[in-house]
Amino acid sequence: MLFADFDRSVHCVVAQPFLLETNIDGRRRRHVPDYLLLTDSVPIVVDVKPKSRISKPAALS
Repeated sequence: MLFADFDRSVHCVVAQPFLLETNIDGRRRRHVPDYLLLTDSVPIVVDVKPKSRISKPAALS
């Protein structure tokens, strides 16, 4: 987020911008991403994870 703050292509940062919801194997899955960056070219969804969870494969999916 610090880099996004100084990136001139980022026009807007929205915290907890929307709810993603789906059914997987009969279970409802829900997730709210941490940030949405609106840039000159494409929107970027950002999920922030603690460093301790990055080494776990489940944190990347």
